[in-house]
Amino acid sequence: MKLRIKGDSIRLRLTQTEVKTLAETGAVESAMRVAPEAALAYGLRASGGGDLRVEMDARGVTVLVPEAWIGPWAGGDEVGFSGEQDAGDGRTLAILVEKDFACLHKRPDELDAFPNPLADSV
Repeated sequence: MKLRIKGDSIRLRLTQTEVKTLAETGAVESAMRVAPEAALAYGLRASGGGDLRVEMDARGVTVLVPEAWIGPWAGGDEVGFSGEQDAGDGRTLAILVEKDFACLHKRPDELDAFPNPLADSV
């Protein structure tokens, strides 16, 4: 899973295996280890709510995805989904979750990426 944070935005890109895990178990998580006892956890979890939202605690960041969105997304051609969350002080957090497509130029770390729909045109 790839995590990108820039300003007031967060984007997660999931491999095929991670999308399948989310659909089957309702959660997927990864972590960036900083030291033996320090890591930043990030992931997605199914929620009963109707909006995409982000929670943050001492462990890290979790994107909460409406449970009803997960099955159709995992089994379909939809690339991803997005939402916004009030971040206070007149600011808005942009949230984006996407399937991780392979680059048009193959790289070894993309073995589990979704096939790029533009690959045949290159």
